[in-house]
Amino acid sequence: MRILLAEDDLFTRMDLAESLSSAGHEVVEAMNGDQAQKILEYPGKIGMVITDLNMPGSNGITVATKARQHFPDVAVLFITSRADLLISKQAPRPYSYLQKPFAPAQFLAAVKLALAKQDRDTQH
Repeated sequence: MRILLAEDDLFTRMDLAESLSSAGHEVVEAMNGDQAQKILEYPGKIGMVITDLNMPGSNGITVATKARQHFPDVAVLFITSRADLLISKQAPRPYSYLQKPFAPAQFLAAVKLALAKQDRDTQH
């Protein structure tokens, strides 16, 4: 699975990318929302987008919306300390989210759950 990871905190992004790689995923990293949007224009299927909600430049909702324009069945996992903003800013559904802070095991479980949820939603 090729995953786009958009997170503006370098150390968080490195830790998450390492966890994903160790779980067998191909990870494409973006340091902010603007870079993530540019990556979405490259050739190659993205199966999942994991994005921080609040980043400099384009936010995670903008990234997720653009990802769905390119890949309608892409799984989306928001990582945020402000889950309340997902509703108020009208995040593209379906999506999953993980409240910060979280442990690596929680993160990998959330990724697995988001992928399973997306598989169920696209089969209906």
